[in-house]
Amino acid sequence: MKGETARLKIRRYLDQMGDESKILEYCRNYENREGSDLLYYLALQNLDRPEKELNVELVISVLKMFLYEWNFNFYRVKDRRDNLEHDLGDLWNRGGDRILRMRKMDIRKDSPGPHKKDIISLFKLASEFKSIGSIGGAKALHMLCPSYLTPFDNQIWTAYHRDHEGYHTPQTCKNDEACYYNFIKQCHNTILKLPYQKVVNRHPNRKVAAKFRVDIPPTKILDECNWIRWNPKKSK
Repeated sequence: MKGETARLKIRRYLDQMGDESKILEYCRNYENREGSDLLYYLALQNLDRPEKELNVELVISVLKMFLYEWNFNFYRVKDRRDNLEHDLGDLWNRGGDRILRMRKMDIRKDSPGPHKKDIISLFKLASEFKSIGSIGGAKALHMLCPSYLTPFDNQIWTAYHRDHEGYHTPQTCKNDEACYYNFIKQCHNTILKLPYQKVVNRHPNRKVAAKFRVDIPPTKILDECNWIRWNPKKSK
C-alpha cells in the first residue's frame, strides 16, 4: 500500500509538468532558495564551445570547480579531493567519444532508447569513481550533455525509482545503471509535454542565462522542479 501511494505521488507530480504556471512556481521557489545559480551558468558557458576546443584540461577545471561548489562537504574527505582531477580526466579520456555524441542531442527530440547502451555505460563509468559517485556522476554528465541528461540527488532518485517497473522499496536501486536509464527515459517523456519556450520566456533566471550567453536547458528546468518537489524546505 505504501509503495502504491509513493508511486501515485510521483505520477501526479509528473502530470503537472505540462502546466506552465505550476512549473514556473517551482522555478521561482528554486530561485528563492538557491539564488541565481551563477556558478552553473558560468560552467555551462565555459563548456559551450566547439568540439575541437573541448579538451581534458578544460573539462577537469570546469567540472572540478562545479563539483567542489555543489558538494563542498563531500570533498572534505582528502582522498576524494586528491583523486578528483585524475578521475575527471579518466572519465573524459575513456568516455569522451560517447559524451561528444550525446552533447549533440536534445532530450525533446532524441529518444533515449537507441542510445541506451551509451547512457548506461557512461553513468556506470562516472559513478564508479569514488571521488565522483553516482550523484556527482549524474551532475557531471549533465554539465557535459546539458540538453540531454538530467541530474538528480538522492531524494529525486528515490522518488523517480518508485515509478520504475519492479519497484519494491523506496531505497536505492539494486542496479544503479538501469535505474539511471529509466530515470532519463522518464525525463524524456516528461519534457515532451513541458511548455519549454513559454517557461524560458518567464523563467526567473532568464536574464542570468542571457548574461552568460547560454540557453536554459529543458533538463535544468525539470531538475529545478524535481529539487523543489522532493526536497521540501524544513521548518525552523
